Amino acid sequence: MKIASTDTREQASQQKKEKEREQNRNFRVAVLQGTFMRISFAFADSTTVLPAFIYQLTQSNFLVGLTGSIMSAGWMWPQLFISNLLEHRPRKMPFYILGMSLRLTTWLAICLSTLLIGSRNNSLLAASFICFYFVLTSAMGVSTVPYMDIISKSIEPQRRARFFSLRITCHNTYERNRSCLNRKS
Repeated sequence: MKIASTDTREQASQQKKEKEREQNRNFRVAVLQGTFMRISFAFADSTTVLPAFIYQLTQSNFLVGLTGSIMSAGWMWPQLFISNLLEHRPRKMPFYILGMSLRLTTWLAICLSTLLIGSRNNSLLAASFICFYFVLTSAMGVSTVPYMDIISKSIEPQRRARFFSLRITCHNTYERNRSCLNRKS
């Protein structure tokens, strides 16, 4: 039977080690999450892939331009309301989960509408895609504010610059991800 130590320095040292392990785990998981998000964005890039998809359906330059603009506008407008709503709330994770769930549901709706409508009615497919895409980008705006708050609480200030730069650069290849994450954080 092991007797618990009553030495407060030992307890403080143990708590510091646990906190450091938790910080390292949060850092690695968040970098991986960001890496996979960036990879998924490459498949639905709002400056190349989606405009080409809309142009293929409609041959409309206006709708091609609208597709790129929806990303910026949809991402930004919900933050005007969400930031004020969340500012004084102690828990932000439910709002992040709501935004991410809405994004996932909307991607599923986009996939289903593409499969069900297909090439039978290009105008209807383009209209449904643009509507769903606006909902999707708006959900990104909803989840961005709580996400940034969660990151600010879980990643130490002196590590945030490295965190964001790794999220951007580590998505190139799997080997690059491993080497970025295996370096001492």
